[in-house]
Amino acid sequence: MPIHFVSGGNLTLRESMQFVDRGSRTPHPGWENNMTTILAQLGVPILICWEVKAGLDGYRVTHLAGKQISRDDHRCGPWAQCVDPIYWEMIQQSLTPEVQTLAMQVQTPYQLHTMLTRQVFPQAETTASWWLTYRAITEPALEAIARSPYAGSFSKLVRSDGTIIESRDAPDQIVRFDAQGAVVLKTDLAQSYLRLLEAVRQSETDPTFNLGRAGIGGVLPDARIMTVLDCVIYAILAQTDTVYAWSGVAMFQYVLKEPDSERWRDVTSLMYDYVRKVIPGLPETLTYVLIPTNGLGSLVIADVDLATKINQTVMRTECPRQYNKSVLRAEFTQALEGVETEEALAFLLTQAPAELHEVIRTKCRKGRVDAAIGIAAHEIWQWWHKGSEADRKQAETELAKLLVDDQGRFVLHHQPAIGVIEYLLGQRPYLLEGTLDIPTRNLESRRQELQRLAIRETSQKWRQEGGAPWEGNDFNRAGWL
Repeated sequence: MPIHFVSGGNLTLRESMQFVDRGSRTPHPGWENNMTTILAQLGVPILICWEVKAGLDGYRVTHLAGKQISRDDHRCGPWAQCVDPIYWEMIQQSLTPEVQTLAMQVQTPYQLHTMLTRQVFPQAETTASWWLTYRAITEPALEAIARSPYAGSFSKLVRSDGTIIESRDAPDQIVRFDAQGAVVLKTDLAQSYLRLLEAVRQSETDPTFNLGRAGIGGVLPDARIMTVLDCVIYAILAQTDTVYAWSGVAMFQYVLKEPDSERWRDVTSLMYDYVRKVIPGLPETLTYVLIPTNGLGSLVIADVDLATKINQTVMRTECPRQYNKSVLRAEFTQALEGVETEEALAFLLTQAPAELHEVIRTKCRKGRVDAAIGIAAHEIWQWWHKGSEADRKQAETELAKLLVDDQGRFVLHHQPAIGVIEYLLGQRPYLLEGTLDIPTRNLESRRQELQRLAIRETSQKWRQEGGAPWEGNDFNRAGWL
């Protein structure tokens, strides 16, 4: 197929940062999860996706700081109407004067969200702004898909009042959206979506423009078309045949893991093939790498003092970089590239413990420098591992205590979500030590390891004090609720 979808779970977050010029994270715009804030802090390009119904979980245009500000949660986000005075009066006391001032300048909750986002993360863009910036690419791409057998993937109709209707089918030359006969000609699909993009961008740049009163409607694409647009833009801008997406659990599941996800990938790939024929310079085949971030949002601490204590303790349980065998092997291999055997032997003898010198000499003299490198790296790590065992056990015990709060709760499950409002107030999510260097497929495993430590600590505490650990807190026989 023209697009090969693969997991990038072998990459660490630190390694993934070298690909920010050819990929993005496209979240919902509510910023009410720590994962999105962390990725934005790290420098991952953030595209704010508005092309879904405002009421969907995670798309919190009608909410601010976790509290409702508008009752228009049945509309597409940019069409949601003005902040409701009753709700606003209830929450404005908890907001900074800066936020209240911004709210007075705009017409809709969506405008308030986008304005706040740009205050905190100026590099964040909306998909309306992003795709219109590269209209010379997106317009022919949309036209090609609209003329293809996959025109039905323009799958939602936004009425001029902002309500959304799902498509029913795409027979002949039309896409049908409801039983009452709402249809859009296939020849109008691309321009209909572009019209929405233009209207949404106007609402973002002109705070006096109220999209809900403008009488503008159109069609929305599904995630497959959005994926194709991302692919072609990054492929052309970066002149690459490999593009990236930092992926939450839902996207990772429906693209790579669900039983019927193969059909999703096939259709997206075939769409790309249609687009490739009308846009010069696109590679014949493209690799689309999804970097999983599941677990990342639970590997943070919001309190700087607690984060410092936990991270100092974590460092005592982890192998330092200078003793990590994988790091050492890579460094030794790089240092000895193109070096004569005797010179390689002399280098490795200066790195490895004396008891290994004879076996390293034997390997090198047999021409097996790579094996000698592996032995040296492993034994340096083993030396650290044996010498630090007592301190690591002590640090693990201390870490377990730090991971349980005074109420007996696992602290990583009880961190506040830090979005743009909290960020403006000076709050930050602090990553746990080592998180950037864990293969992203293991982020959730790391959270589970820490949870097991906390469970052990809670169980010991309750055995000493009496009672049951699942009474009075969020702990049960299976772990944490």
